[in-house]
Amino acid sequence: MLIQVHLSQQFLLTIQVDNDWVQDGQAAEIRTERLVIGNRLDDEVQIAIGEETVSQPHGEFFVRDGQLVYRDLGSRYGSFLLEGLREIAYLHAIGRRTEFAFPPEEFGKALTFQVGQIGMVLKVTQRPSEP
Repeated sequence: MLIQVHLSQQFLLTIQVDNDWVQDGQAAEIRTERLVIGNRLDDEVQIAIGEETVSQPHGEFFVRDGQLVYRDLGSRYGSFLLEGLREIAYLHAIGRRTEFAFPPEEFGKALTFQVGQIGMVLKVTQRPSEP
């Protein structure tokens, strides 16, 4: 399933996730100030990955000081961001760090974003600021 997320009118996140893991009722387009990923849809979670290694909630994307930030919300199995085999970030509440800001050099690339054991393809585009 392809999900497009318009985040804080500053970023477009395009997320490709296998249909086998997406919960029924998942929206294909989301407009939000804060995007939460978890293992079931509820009042807080907008992307639901129905797999036991995905926590409820697992992590969130948000904008802080003009930067796109991802924060692990105390998940059991962590979150990973990779370009090919190169690890860009590993996040876990007990691990090295719990949040990171996306480096602008990673914008526009097809990255592997993993929550728990489920990998997705993530592409981040920064929207031009309006004059």
